[in-house]
Amino acid sequence: MSNTIQNPTPEFIRQYLSENSTEEFFGAESALGKLFKMFPSNKNFDEVLLKVTCLNDLYQTNVYATYRLAKNIHGMNIDSRLKKGDLSLVTDIEKNGLGNRRVYSFATKYCSWHNQDAYPIYDKYAANLLHYYLKSVTANRATKKSLLNYPDYVSGILALKEHYRLKKISIKKLDKFLWLYGKQSFP
Repeated sequence: MSNTIQNPTPEFIRQYLSENSTEEFFGAESALGKLFKMFPSNKNFDEVLLKVTCLNDLYQTNVYATYRLAKNIHGMNIDSRLKKGDLSLVTDIEKNGLGNRRVYSFATKYCSWHNQDAYPIYDKYAANLLHYYLKSVTANRATKKSLLNYPDYVSGILALKEHYRLKKISIKKLDKFLWLYGKQSFP
């Protein structure tokens, strides 16, 4: 852990993201944004497979059976749930994904790219930093383990936004900040 972790003020988040933008990270973001905009639906298997494969590769989610995962996602008829921001969809993708292999982080990323306002991205670096910040939020008693439950993770993100007055910071920007600063703070 780095010695001093700064509170996530809107100014600090904007400054940190501006100073720590890497072409590799934001190039991948741009490519994924175009891909998910081009193929917003999950009705065509080829489009689902393309999104699963690219997301897995560019975010390094370590899904080894992308074809099977894409087949399972395609068969779930998820478009209306994505649009509504149904948080239980993350768990359903995770459980129906690859049997015993957890694809929790991948599921949050897949849902997030379809509806960024409803689905924050879970990542171990982001979760470590979120947990650190939540310890100062008296109303929130999240544990690292509880953040593996997606509704609890989302509640933690919302508590963080409320406590630190981050209403003008989008979920997507907060995701990027938690990941980048979390990676630096908790390597």
